[in-house]
Amino acid sequence: MVRRMSMKPGAVQMWVVIVRASSHRASLLEALGAELEALGPSMRLGEGELGFLVRGDEALAERTRSHPDVLDVFPREPPSSH
Repeated sequence: MVRRMSMKPGAVQMWVVIVRASSHRASLLEALGAELEALGPSMRLGEGELGFLVRGDEALAERTRSHPDVLDVFPREPPSSH
């Protein structure tokens, strides 16, 4: 059984942000106030989607979700240690 550790309020982590491919990266940066890091090719996305990583807390994730070009935001899973 895998146990997930709950995040402390205000804790910083990496979030995966999926946006429309037609989004202007500069407007996303300005709106979110955060640096976006492009996801590697291992991330499978749908047609017309781009993925980025953003470092921030839950409040940043909530702001990000409200951006009109953002399709999805979810925590990046830490690498599993098998």
